[in-house]
Amino acid sequence: MCIRDRVEPTATREFLDQVVVVPSLPSDPQLQVRPATVTVVLVGARSLIEAVDPADLRVTVPIGLASLAPGREERVSVVLEGIPDFAVARTNPDWVLLRRPVGQ
Repeated sequence: MCIRDRVEPTATREFLDQVVVVPSLPSDPQLQVRPATVTVVLVGARSLIEAVDPADLRVTVPIGLASLAPGREERVSVVLEGIPDFAVARTNPDWVLLRRPVGQ
């Protein structure tokens, strides 16, 4: 018995300048993130990667960090949403600096 599987070529695609979305807080000062944009790199089956619409990608910071105290900052990894199943994703840079300035 012979089983044949069709293997699709792998593709890599970069999505430049994806905005990092930060949660809005109920009181000021609001959170800030640097850099404000990242590059998302997707690797996977060519048909999957080519079908990705950049508008479907969402880059955020972990919601649990919304309680960052004024005057504090923290280096965090971003959260990616809208990544197709069976694709591998990474960002450049790998982390961002989340800060909450002292009162305005």
